[in-house]
Parts: sequence; structure tokens; C-alpha cells
Amino acid sequence: MPRGNLETVRPRALVLAAVRQALDARQYREALMACRVNRIDMNMLYDYAPAAFMGDLAEFVAQVNEADLLNLFVSSLRDEDVTQTMYTGIQSQLAGEDKPDGTKPGKTTAVCRALRPVLQSVTDASQFMPTVLTTLMCEKPPAIDAALQIIAALGQDRRDAALTYLLFLSDVNTVYDAALGLYDLPLALLVAQRSQRDPREYLPALGELNALPSEEYRRFRIDAQLGRYESALGHLCAALWEDSDRWTEVAGFIQKHGLFRQGAELLADHERIGDVYVMYGDALAADKDWGQAAAAYLLSQKAVAQAVDAFVQNKEWRSAMSLASAANSGFGPQAVYDTARQASSVLEDHHLFGDAAAVLLEYTEETEDAVMLLVRGSHWAEAVRCSHARERSDLIETT
Repeated sequence: MPRGNLETVRPRALVLAAVRQALDARQYREALMACRVNRIDMNMLYDYAPAAFMGDLAEFVAQVNEADLLNLFVSSLRDEDVTQTMYTGIQSQLAGEDKPDGTKPGKTTAVCRALRPVLQSVTDASQFMPTVLTTLMCEKPPAIDAALQIIAALGQDRRDAALTYLLFLSDVNTVYDAALGLYDLPLALLVAQRSQRDPREYLPALGELNALPSEEYRRFRIDAQLGRYESALGHLCAALWEDSDRWTEVAGFIQKHGLFRQGAELLADHERIGDVYVMYGDALAADKDWGQAAAAYLLSQKAVAQAVDAFVQNKEWRSAMSLASAANSGFGPQAVYDTARQASSVLEDHHLFGDAAAVLLEYTEETEDAVMLLVRGSHWAEAVRCSHARERSDLIETT
């Protein structure tokens, strides 16, 4: 008969010593069971001798040989060295590599990725399927897509059990979105059926996606629904190559989400590339990024007037007038004159009086206005020179 509580006392220091001895002797199951029974943090199994543990994972799995115990170990992993935080009297063999606060960034993911192929290589890998899924879900961030891909490859019976376990580990809505993101509608339906979603909502939605004739367009709709807009645009542009009638939708999607650069890359060889650059130029002009707007308009090869205006607003009057006065610009004499007056006005507003006068002198006959601008900018010698050169000496007296 027990003679008191003394016989059941297990001092923490003695338990930790026993765990260390078991790890040194490669008795992993004994060490794990001691941690479990005595509520020792299971990170101790790794943190005590990280290199030795990682090099002996096959032996670790062979000794433990129970999915539930392995699940308990994996789910206990944290990016922390417990030999520096919880059990400070124990010196980890790699303690010098940790941060001062005891954190070990990437530890959990590294252990999970190293353990998973060991689990998958055993003779009867199916017994460790829950642990394989646990290693995926414990990575940072959780590898839900990879877990679903493994489940999708299983037979019907095993797939149902594995999916049920995955939904135990993660929020069902997150798993549903991930299944949709794999473009696997049957798998998404399987997940939805195990959720609290209303069938009157998800069945019509999945049915509509399944009825779409184009796979690229179906993937666009799914990505757009999940907020993966860049990926969605890629599929929508691929659908445009199949059906040119989708251009209005492509243009609207690019404008709505500001994906002008991505659209230009995806449609670089398409006949609509010029329209993409015009939209990009309009967006940049709306943000008053006149220099970049001018470049976009020029790349479109169909927006000369907008490019000229953007150069004017950016105070690049030489580029504006060079483009406007080119033989193939489509600008007549009056349009060139109006552009010069506009450029001069913009430059004057920014107190660039010398440039404002120069554009008038070179592209108009407005000598009086040009001399007045030179005087306002204190360009006295130039004002006098221009007055004589234009045979308007009277301006020297009147201006």
C-alpha cells in the first residue's frame, strides 16, 4: 500500500536529468513519454541537441511509432529554445546560435520539413498521414495547399478521413478557400459539405464556376473571388487571347485594381497593348505623375496629344514642342501655336520666365510677351538682344 504522497513526487530537476539521459542514449520514446507524463515542454526533445535530433529523425519515428504521440510532439513545436527560456539550467548544444531572448526563427518549419519525408518513407505511410498533415499545418505559414494536394491524391475512404482531420486542424473557411485556389471544384465541394455553409449558397456558386466553358476564365473568376488579383489578371488575359470579346472586362479589371504594369507585360504582344498604355497614362496623369504619364502615352503610339500635354504639364517644353511640331504628329500650325502658348503659361506659373520666353520666341511671333517675361525674370541682356533681333527696339523703352 502507498505510504504517503512522497512516493509519487517527481522533482522537475530529476525529471529533466532523466530526459537528458534518455536523449543522450537515443531513447526517444522514453524521453517523449517522460515529457508527456511530467508536463515537460516537448520542445526539449529538439532544443537539447538540435543537430543530433535532426540527424536521427528516422530512429525517432521508428521508436515512437504512434501517430498520436508524433502529432503531440509536432503540435507542441514553437520558434523558441526552451533551454534558454523555461529550463535555463540546461545548456543547449547550439545555444550560442540563438537570439538573446531565446527565440529560434524558422525552427518549427525546419523540423516539420525534415520530419515529413521520414514519415512518408516508412513502409506503411498511411498510419502517419495525420502526422504528415500536422507537419504541414504547423509550418509558418501553414501549407494548406500542399495538405490539400496530398489529400486529393488519396482514395475515397482515406481522403474523407484525412480531410476530416485537416478540418480539425484549421478553420473550414480557410480550407475551402484554399481548395478553390487549387481550382479543384470537387475538392472544394467536399470541404463545403463538411462545413456549416448553407448549401443554397455554395452549390449555385460552384455550379456556376463548373459551367464556365473556358478553364482560364474559370480560374480568373476563382482568383478574383479570393482576392488574388495579379493571378486573376494573368488568367483573364489568357482568356482574352481565346476570345477577343473579353477586352472590355480586361480593361475594367486592370483599371479597377491598378494592374497597369502587369497588364502591359501580359499583353505585350497583343493588339490591345496600346490601349493598356493609354489607360496607364491616364491613371498616372490623374496622380499628376506627368513624366511617367508622358512615357506611357508615347509607348501607346496612339496618344500623341496626351503625351504633348503631359510633357507641357511636366515643364518639359522642348520635348512637348518637338513632338507637336513633328511631321507625323497630326498637329497643324494653330495646334502648335496653342501648345507653345500653353507651355509658356505653365512655365510662367512656375516662375521659369527664361524658358517661358524661349518657347514663345521659337514657336510664335509673340515678341512683346516674350520680352515681358524676360524682364520679369531679370534677364535684362537677353531682353535687349531679343528686342533688337526681332526689330522691336521700341520694347526697350516701353517694357
